[in-house]
Amino acid sequence: MEAHDTLQAMLGVGKKYSIDVSDLGLLPLKVAVLSVKFVSRETLWGSRFGPDAYVHWELVKQLAGSKNVLGGCAEWLGMLAFCKWDELSKAEGEISGAHHPLSVLRKNMRECSLDTGGTDAWTLVCKVFVLMLVQGLPSLPALEMLTCAQFKRNTRTGCVELMAKQVCGSCFILLLSSDGVLFWQAEHLFTPGQYETTLSYVLDKCKVDTVKLEQTLALYKASMEDKKLSLSLSRMTVIQGRPRLRDRVTSVLKTDERKAQVDTLLDTWESYTGFSYRHQFAPTLSEKIRSKLYFLASQTRWEWTKYVEVMLPGGGPLCKRVAEHPITQPDLPVLLRVIEALSMDGSPPFKAMTEFRKECFSSFPISHVQRMTLSQILQLYTAAYQSPTVWKQLWKNLIGVLSVQIIRDVDQFVAKHEIDHEAVMRFIINS
Repeated sequence: MEAHDTLQAMLGVGKKYSIDVSDLGLLPLKVAVLSVKFVSRETLWGSRFGPDAYVHWELVKQLAGSKNVLGGCAEWLGMLAFCKWDELSKAEGEISGAHHPLSVLRKNMRECSLDTGGTDAWTLVCKVFVLMLVQGLPSLPALEMLTCAQFKRNTRTGCVELMAKQVCGSCFILLLSSDGVLFWQAEHLFTPGQYETTLSYVLDKCKVDTVKLEQTLALYKASMEDKKLSLSLSRMTVIQGRPRLRDRVTSVLKTDERKAQVDTLLDTWESYTGFSYRHQFAPTLSEKIRSKLYFLASQTRWEWTKYVEVMLPGGGPLCKRVAEHPITQPDLPVLLRVIEALSMDGSPPFKAMTEFRKECFSSFPISHVQRMTLSQILQLYTAAYQSPTVWKQLWKNLIGVLSVQIIRDVDQFVAKHEIDHEAVMRFIINS
């Protein structure tokens, strides 16, 4: 599996379960803790990442016993490729005395000709150890894929022998998968306490290649920007009939300029183009900040002007000018762009958001609510407090589910509760 595909899968896990992904070095370890079996994941999470590290446990616990948060063998091997344990070669005495599951695994791998014998021997051992503890991951196929790639030879016989040594004979069962492939399903011999202690030690000693992860993330973002540009160009080609590039650029600029001129002549700034033209933002001001200012100016249910200076520190007259001109007919795409960028980023839900979920989602399909992430709830909560002319369309774009009962529930909630604008603005500023 390609590195960028693996990283995309890990970031998807972070987004789905509301995990903080700002530290890429911790992300593989967090994914591993949420996927292991035989041990208490909540206890291991708290001891490894601290009590303040948030994760949506309610969503994690809904996983069936045959599934994990990341995926199959390809995803796990791709993620473990970023991890190394080479320094454990200096602590073999500690391992043999205090971490029996790991030392026994190394011994059995030597006997099955699956030990590299070099400085990377403990890295392979720890990868095998983690793979054997992943919930819903067939151990033998995962072990075979890992060792075949490592030794560049067929290791099936050695893998079967290793599995036989790692398990009790009465618990060693041959199963037939849905695609007709035979694989071994084994029950491990050690106690949950031994596994938890050893796994905590393995995670503590893991060295994640953060440099490679950051480079992969940068390349992935650049690739996504190229794809967005290609899609935009393809759309323009279909609509406009393959115009020459300079003619297309000229026509777009002229169209935007005419919109701005009309807004200025009529003394309006309702459109995003007219809003930007009217306030004459500096060329160095990013499109993201401009969109957030437009979002603020379009708020009708709460006092938003005090946040203009937060978005434009030292703005002076510009802040005053923006605050004096609210938007009554906002552009839907701009609001949608700002709201879709909101993410919980590992933060726990605030009180108003929890009440919103209880009171407004009763008419949703149960399966839909169970799959909904905290970031999606935050986005819907923010959209519900937008202008009455646009909030329903925002919901359709965000989630695609809207009914008469949902509209009634949301309207009643908004009328009864004021928006927690401090909490919402905290996420908008950091988005």
